[in-house]
Amino acid sequence: MRSKDSSIPFQNKRSAAIWRFREALDPSQPGGSPISLPDDPEMVADLTAPTYRIENHVIKVESKEKVCERLGRSTNKGDAIVMAWFDGPKEINSALDWLERKEQKSLKGMAPKVIMGRQHAKRARRR
Repeated sequence: MRSKDSSIPFQNKRSAAIWRFREALDPSQPGGSPISLPDDPEMVADLTAPTYRIENHVIKVESKEKVCERLGRSTNKGDAIVMAWFDGPKEINSALDWLERKEQKSLKGMAPKVIMGRQHAKRARRR
């Protein structure tokens, strides 16, 4: 995985997530930023606290441990937002694709079933 301009790779998934979120927040991109955040000072602090450096042509975001040490608290709000944004659409799309394929397989070659009133009533009484 690389930065938006495909020039620089990331050290790890956390670095990729934070950097990509940073890129997605850029209001100068065509159509502006697709992300709208609530007015929460703690969340903003969590999202802006991590520093980064480019070392050996790799983007390295400061570790969570070092950020928390500097802030004196955890950055859970910011981390949750970044990771949900980063993994969210992919996971949701994968799950929906899987469910759709499963549904198509179960419907394939099946004729509709007719359930008569008496049979349905007997089943209901058994429960």
